[in-house]
Amino acid sequence: MAPKKKPEGIVQFEADGQVYSTCVQVGDKFHFSGTIGAVENGRMKSDGDFEAQVREVMRRMMSMLDAVGLTPNDVYSATVMLSGDMSGYSYLNKAWGGFFSSCPIKPRRKAFAVAALPFGALIEVEFDAVC
Repeated sequence: MAPKKKPEGIVQFEADGQVYSTCVQVGDKFHFSGTIGAVENGRMKSDGDFEAQVREVMRRMMSMLDAVGLTPNDVYSATVMLSGDMSGYSYLNKAWGGFFSSCPIKPRRKAFAVAALPFGALIEVEFDAVC
């Protein structure tokens, strides 16, 4: 069996020493790892504020897309994890609709509740885009 080749390019947004890549590019596809809001002293900066965390995640998504020359128009798939329950789902849909409002084709998305997320996050989003 031939050894596997590394992906064509790896884009890493975080400092060296991180145990995973924030984004991996394979051909014309970009696979972004799950992103949460800002962490400070081991906890979410906006601890307990779901709406603030949603806004922060979307700002971070925009920053990540900008860093590789992409826009929300290039996002084709996303997975959203909500901590604990689905009580924030309505607000998520409102914010999501705003984030992708200029996109003629909205990305596919799945959303589900999980028991817990890192650092006490209330939302985590991973997504894929194509250039």
